[in-house]
Amino acid sequence: MKLNEIVNIIKVLETANIGTRPRRARVTPCDIVEFLNSSHYSESKEKNIKYGELDLFHVLRIFLKYSRDNLDNIENTTATINGLKSKIQKIRDALN
Repeated sequence: MKLNEIVNIIKVLETANIGTRPRRARVTPCDIVEFLNSSHYSESKEKNIKYGELDLFHVLRIFLKYSRDNLDNIENTTATINGLKSKIQKIRDALN
């Protein structure tokens, strides 16, 4: 199911008359609207696709990939920093 469809279903559910109390629809937050209208480059389709037009599971996979990539970058940066700290300490030791 596409993200735009999910958002529309949520709107319908929120406005449904439950019991005797009708509910007003909440406005979709502007950051969510901006996200749904922003694009992701699909390598398989070789074109930009709006997030709102993507299937929920596809979006989750995109975020998982970005999360893993960011974690790998953090781990690599930490390893580089630790290596530099070790070299700096060796230089300090040699100078003393």
